[in-house]
Amino acid sequence: MSSRLAQMRLGRLRGQRKRRRMHLEIPDDLGITQEQARLDFAVGLYSSRAASLARAARLAGHSRLEFQRILAERGIPVTYDASDLDEDIATLKQLGQL
Repeated sequence: MSSRLAQMRLGRLRGQRKRRRMHLEIPDDLGITQEQARLDFAVGLYSSRAASLARAARLAGHSRLEFQRILAERGIPVTYDASDLDEDIATLKQLGQL
């Protein structure tokens, strides 16, 4: 097995995910900033359950608490499910608090 393939498999075992870059041109006449587009994208991913609360907050560039406030302002209910718990546990382990 090649070392690159072994590294990829090891990375997946450690919970690393592949990342893709995306370039998006936002027409000026839409009147939104890059930050607003990023926030709207993250809210959409959270609403469709494609991203957990923690992950969507990170994608939006906000703290989890701030992201929850934004969701509340938009009338989007906040749920806390098993994937959120898993992310919290992983974060606590990384911080040495668990």
